[in-house]
Amino acid sequence: MEWRFPCCIEFCGCYGGSGYIFLSEQWMGYQYTYFRPVSDDGVVVKGRAYGVRSIRVDGNDALAVYSAVHAARDMAIREERPILIEALTYRVGHHSTSDDSTKYRPVKEIEWWKMEQDPVTRFRNWMENNSWWSDEAESEARNSARKQILHAIQEAEKVDKPPVADIFTDVYDSPPSHLCEQEKLLREAIKRHPRITHLILEIEFSIKIEALG
Repeated sequence: MEWRFPCCIEFCGCYGGSGYIFLSEQWMGYQYTYFRPVSDDGVVVKGRAYGVRSIRVDGNDALAVYSAVHAARDMAIREERPILIEALTYRVGHHSTSDDSTKYRPVKEIEWWKMEQDPVTRFRNWMENNSWWSDEAESEARNSARKQILHAIQEAEKVDKPPVADIFTDVYDSPPSHLCEQEKLLREAIKRHPRITHLILEIEFSIKIEALG
């Protein structure tokens, strides 16, 4: 992100062209306090510095995001110029499986964002206030989606699995030595434990079923 964004935005500023760049900017705190090593005013000012028209929007507001993207698309087509959209949002989950975000932000803050600013909840509340949604509709939609997902998983399980080599040959024309070594180790493990891949798939399938309730 640190180097890709400047390259992309500079290219747009220099060569123009119609289109829009959608950037989701995560922050930590109630008052748009960015969790970043350098304090600044976000990304929208950087877009303007490169000569690219920029829009900032509440990324947790589905309607605001829709309106911003709709307006950006119209401007990009009508004026044949690039548009930058900065969607401010908040990551309630941990950064990764090895991250414990409660070490650098209070639990109350996370819960506040989860309960008060969750984009799905906000959109649902808006629909309910307009009498376009209800608990019954929610339950019906969830049950229908669950059945469709279960059916899709069951159908996918019937498809032949791709060969092991595909894991190592989908990027490089000539795999580097460390990938060749990894493939060798994996094949040896499969040879020692023939059912290892089947067991892994069975476990993954069970986890998916449990997650769907």
